[in-house]
Amino acid sequence: MKLIQILLLIFSINLTANAVNERPHVKPTENDCTNEGVNLDLTINSPPPQTIPYIQDFDNFPTGPTSSEPSYALSEDWTNEGGDSFDWTTDTDNTGSGGTGPSADNTTGVPGQGTYLYLEASGGSAGRTAVMTSPYISLDGAQAGSQMIFWYHMLGSNIGSLEVDIRTLSNPSWTQIIAPFSDNVDLWQRSETNLDSYLGETVQFRFTGTTGNSFDGDIGFDDFAVIPPCTVDVDDLADQTETNTFTFPAITGSNLTGNEMYYTASRGRGTAFAPGQTIQVSQFIVYPVTLYIYGYLNAACYDEEDFQLTFTEAIAPDANNILYVDKKVTGGNETGNSWTNALPELADALLFAKGSESNYTDSNRLRIHIAGGTYKPLYSPEDGVNFGTDQDRDNAFLLVNYVELYGGFASGQSLAQRDLGNRAHETVLSGDFNNDDVVTGAGGTLSFANNAENAYHIVVGTSGAGTNIIDGVTINGGNADLFDDFMVNGIEVDKGMGGGIYIEDMDLKLTNCKVLQNFARSGGGIYVEGRLDATNCLIAKNLGSNGAGTLGGGGIQFNFADDSTFSNCTFYGNEGRLNAGALAIRSTDVAVDNCVFWNNSFRGNTNVAGADMGRSSLGFANFTVTYSLTQENSSFQGTDGINNQDPKFIDPSNDDFRLLPGSPVINTASNAAVPVGITTDAAGNTRIFDTTVDMGALENQGNIKLWTGVNGNDGIAGGNYFNNTAPAATDVIVIPGNGVTNYPTIDTPLTVDSIVMQSGSSLIANATVNASVKYTRNLPDTDWHLIAAPVAGETQEDIIAGTNLATGTGSNIGVGFYSNNTGPAYIFANEDSTGPIPSGGGISIKLAAASNVNITGTINSSTVTVPVTVGTRTSFNLLGNPFTSYLDATTFLNNNTSVLGENTVWLWNGTDYETFNLINSIKIAPAQGFFVEAGSNGNVSFATSNQSHNATDTFKSGNAITSFELTMSSAGEHVATKVFFDNRGTTGFDNGYDSTLFADATNHLELFTGLVANDQDMRLAIQTLSRDNMENNVIPVGVIAGAGDLLEFSIGTENLPTGLNVYLEDRLNQTLTLLEQGGAGYSVALDSDMNATGRFFIQMSNTTLGTGSTTTANIKIFTTNDNNLRITGLEDGKKAVAIYSLLGKEIVHHSFNTVGTEDISLPLVSAGIYIVNLQTEKGQQSQKILIQ
Repeated sequence: MKLIQILLLIFSINLTANAVNERPHVKPTENDCTNEGVNLDLTINSPPPQTIPYIQDFDNFPTGPTSSEPSYALSEDWTNEGGDSFDWTTDTDNTGSGGTGPSADNTTGVPGQGTYLYLEASGGSAGRTAVMTSPYISLDGAQAGSQMIFWYHMLGSNIGSLEVDIRTLSNPSWTQIIAPFSDNVDLWQRSETNLDSYLGETVQFRFTGTTGNSFDGDIGFDDFAVIPPCTVDVDDLADQTETNTFTFPAITGSNLTGNEMYYTASRGRGTAFAPGQTIQVSQFIVYPVTLYIYGYLNAACYDEEDFQLTFTEAIAPDANNILYVDKKVTGGNETGNSWTNALPELADALLFAKGSESNYTDSNRLRIHIAGGTYKPLYSPEDGVNFGTDQDRDNAFLLVNYVELYGGFASGQSLAQRDLGNRAHETVLSGDFNNDDVVTGAGGTLSFANNAENAYHIVVGTSGAGTNIIDGVTINGGNADLFDDFMVNGIEVDKGMGGGIYIEDMDLKLTNCKVLQNFARSGGGIYVEGRLDATNCLIAKNLGSNGAGTLGGGGIQFNFADDSTFSNCTFYGNEGRLNAGALAIRSTDVAVDNCVFWNNSFRGNTNVAGADMGRSSLGFANFTVTYSLTQENSSFQGTDGINNQDPKFIDPSNDDFRLLPGSPVINTASNAAVPVGITTDAAGNTRIFDTTVDMGALENQGNIKLWTGVNGNDGIAGGNYFNNTAPAATDVIVIPGNGVTNYPTIDTPLTVDSIVMQSGSSLIANATVNASVKYTRNLPDTDWHLIAAPVAGETQEDIIAGTNLATGTGSNIGVGFYSNNTGPAYIFANEDSTGPIPSGGGISIKLAAASNVNITGTINSSTVTVPVTVGTRTSFNLLGNPFTSYLDATTFLNNNTSVLGENTVWLWNGTDYETFNLINSIKIAPAQGFFVEAGSNGNVSFATSNQSHNATDTFKSGNAITSFELTMSSAGEHVATKVFFDNRGTTGFDNGYDSTLFADATNHLELFTGLVANDQDMRLAIQTLSRDNMENNVIPVGVIAGAGDLLEFSIGTENLPTGLNVYLEDRLNQTLTLLEQGGAGYSVALDSDMNATGRFFIQMSNTTLGTGSTTTANIKIFTTNDNNLRITGLEDGKKAVAIYSLLGKEIVHHSFNTVGTEDISLPLVSAGIYIVNLQTEKGQQSQKILIQ
C-alpha cells in the first residue's frame, strides 16, 4: 500500500477584456503674448480607470532590454516612474544570470511562451530602486472581501526587497500596504491583500523593488489582479482509497467562471485536468510524494486542502529486490515485480528508485533488469521544480545510490540465463530522440550530424554513496555541446561534458558495456570526477570536440578524479580534437591492464606524443599501462606486455570487434590483471578461454575460422583456412572481401555457427549450409542504390534497425519498394515498417551517409523462384541476385526468355540506368538489384547452377567486344548509348541483342539510337548490328534535351577495326564530324527542345575524310536536298568537283569558274555516304556527304 499526500490549490475568477487607454498628457489651451509675459493654462487628462475584476498577465507587453540598467516604457497604463535608479523590464524565460530569477512566467509556466516583469540586479551597487505603478482601478460597487493579488519570484542569495503602496484619487498620498519583504526560493508565490478599506474608491498601486548586494537578486513579478471575493468547496477531496486510479471531482463555489486546473508531482505548471478525468497511480511513481493540484490565473480564486490517496497497486520489486523493465511488454499491471508485469520504461523505474532511495543500502541493493530494446531518457534529473519532468535535452537517466542496472535480457531470463552475445536482446540507452543521428567514420574521420536535439547526457551520477553498477548496456547518442550547467543532487553538472556518462562524486563500476557514438566538448563518451572501474567494455567512436587546456578527451575525460582502472577494455575510433583521442587524464591516477587501443585520433594544434591513445597532463597523475595494445608509444608508465600491432578485428566498421586468428592480442595479456569474479567477456563467452587471457573486451573462443583460399575453392577443406583447420559446427567462418584469390564453394552439406561475409566476398553453396549468414555490402555514397537480399529470411525491420538510412518527406525513410501498378513508382518504408524482403526481390535504398548495409539470413542453396507481373502502369519488375555469389546475367536471361518482354537487365548506377543484354555478358554481384521487363505474368527462376565467383568487387563486369559508346554531356551530366557489332545482330529489332531505354524514368537529358531498318519507333540503349556491313549503316541518333542546352558528343571505342572512322552528322547544321576516342568531339547548342531522332546520325568509313574544313575558311560544302549539292564561299579562279562512292566509283565530275555559290545536280544513286573532292587554284578539300 502506498500513501500519496496531495495538496489542492484552486483558483477561479471572472475575466473581462482590458481597455487600452492613452497615457495622461499635458495640453496647452491658450498662449497670449503680452508685455506682461505669458499666461499658460494647463489641463490634465487622465485615462478612465479600470473596473473590477481587473487582471493583467503582461503577455502582450513588448520585449524589454536585458541590460543591468534598462530604460523601458511599460504598456497598458503601467508606468515605470522617473527619479529611481532603473526600470522594471520584461522577459519570457531565464533572466540570464545563474542561480537567480525565474525560468518562465507564472501564467504559462513554459519558457519562451508567456511574459513577466522583473528587475535585473546585475551591474550596480546595493540599494538601487525600480518603481512602477499600476493603472487606476475603480472599486465603486466592489463587494466586501475584494482583493489585490500578484505573483512574485525571489530566488538568489542576494535578494533585496519588494514594497507595495496604494493611493486614491481623493487622497494622492501613498500609503504602505505591504512592507518591504524578501525570500529565496525557486518558486512563483502568491500575495493577496484585502481592499475593504478602499471600497467605493478609485485606487492605484505602486511597486518598489530594491536590489541586494550582488547580481543574484533578480525579482520577478506576474499576474496582477484586483478581484471580487470568491469561495471554493473542496470537501469532495477528502481522504480516500483507490485501486490504482483517481478521478477528479467537480469543483463548486461562488464567482467561479472556470475550472482550469493542473496537477504535478512538484510545484509549477503541470498537466491539465478536468472534472471527471481519471489518472493512474503509475503516473506518480516517486514515493513519498506530495501531489499538487491547482489552477492558474484565469481561475484566481484560491483555496487548498491536504488529503491522502491510498493506492492498493503500485510499483514494487519482487521478493529478491529486482525490478523488471521491458520496452515490449504487453498486458500486466506494470508494477515491475516480474517480466509479465514489467515497467515499459527504464526512466520510470529509476524515478521510482530515486523516490525509494532511503530504502536501499549496500547490503540491500535494488537491481533493475532491463530487457532488450532502446530506451530514451524521459525526465530531467535537475534539482528543484524540473526534477522528474520532461525537460527535453536536459533529460538523463539518473543513477541512484545502491541501485544496479543490468541489460541484455530476453523476457523471462534470469541473470544466469542472460546471453550478452545475442544482439537481438541488446539494451540501448539512447539520447537520439528523433532516431536520425548520422555518425560516419572513426578516429580522425569521425563525424556527427542530425544530433542537435539529442540529450546532453545519457546517464548522470552525482553525490553517490557506495558503488553503482551498470552492466550489459549500450550507451549512445549523447550530445553535450552546451556552455551551461544545472544542479543534480547539489552538484553542478556541465552540459558540455560527458555525452554518454557524467559522474561526479560517485563510484561507478562499468561492466560489459558499450559506450558508442557520443559527442561532447570534453569527454565525448564519459566524463569522470569520481571513480570509474571499467571491465569488458567497448569505448568507441566518441568525440571530444573543443575542450580547452587540459580537457577535451574523445573517449573519456578524467578531471581531478579518484583512482580509476580499466581491465580488458577496447578503445576504438575515438577522437579528441584538443587533448587526447581515447583517454585525457588530468590529475588522476589511472591503471590500464589487458586493454586494446586502436584507430583513436588526436587532432590538436600541437604535436603531442602519444596523444592518439591517451595523455596525462599537469604531471600530477600516474598513467600506468601493462599488457595492452597501445596503438603508439604514449605518455604512460609501464612496458610489460606492450605492443602496437594491428589487433585484427573482424569488422570494426560494423562494431564487430571479435578477433581474427593470428591477432596479436590473443593469449598475450595478464591473467593476474583480470578482476576477481570476472569469468566471461563482454559477449558472455568464457574468459579465460585458453591458458592465457586475451587483451580487449572480447575473448577469442578458438572458433573463428578465417578463409584464405590458398589451396583453391573447396569450402570444407582445412587447408583453405588459417591454421589449416576445417570449420566445426560451433565455428564462425569469416570470408574477407579483399586480399583473397579464391573464394569458397561448398559442395557437401556444412553446419557452422555463422558465416561473416565482408563486402566484396563471394560464397557458392551447391549443398545445404546450416548457418546464419551476415553479408555486408558497402555503399560508398548517399545516392539511391538498387540492392537485394542475397540470403533468405531477411526482414524490413532488421534492415531499418541496422542501417543508417536517409529520411524523407513525413515519416518516409530511405527504403523504397517498386510498384508497376497505377500510382507512385515507389512505396517508401517508415521506421515502423515490418515484413519480409523476399529472396530474388529488389529494393531501392538511400543512406544518410556512406556506410555498410548488413543483410542477415540463411544461404539459398536451391533454385529461387520469383513472380513477375505486367502491371497497370508498366511491365518492369525490380529483382535482385538471391545468392552470396555472382549471377551470370546471360544465363539468367536465356533461362527466362519465355516470361520476359525483353532479354535485358537494367541497373541503376547512381545517376542513370545502365542496360545489359546477351551481347555484353555481365555478372551481377551479390546484393545487386536490377530491373527486368515482363512479357506476361509468370515466374522467373534463379538456378544455383548459375553461380560463379568474380575476381573483382564490382556490381557488374563484362568482356569487351567490338563496339562504340556515344556519350552526350550537358551541364555536367552525362548520358550514353551503345552500339555493338556482332553477326547475331541485324538492322531490325533483335531481342537479347537490342535493348530499349528503361522506360520508367523521366530524364530531361537522354541519348539513344533508332533502328537502322527504321521499321519500328524504338529508343535503344543498346543496338547490335552485323560486323559484315559496318560501313553501309546510317544509325539514327535520338536526343532528349532542352532549348539552350549545350550538347557535347564524344566517343569511346572497343576493338573497332583499324582505320574504321566514326562520324557524327548534324543535318540541321549540315556538318559531318569525325569522332575519335579522346578527341575534341562535336558541340552544338539547341535552339529548341528536342525529343526525337532525325537530326543526328552516325556513319562509319574506312577512308580518311575531312570533317567540314576547307583550304579557304569561307568555303562550305553541303546538300540542300537529295538532288542538289551546294558549294558556297568560292573565290575567283578555276574549280573542279568530283563525287565518289565509298568504293571509289566516280558518279559526278563538274568544272566551273563561279565566284560565290555553285549548285551541282546529283544523279539518282543509292542512299549512302559519298565523298566530295573540290579542287581550286589554292588547293583541294575532301568532304563526306550523305545522300538519302
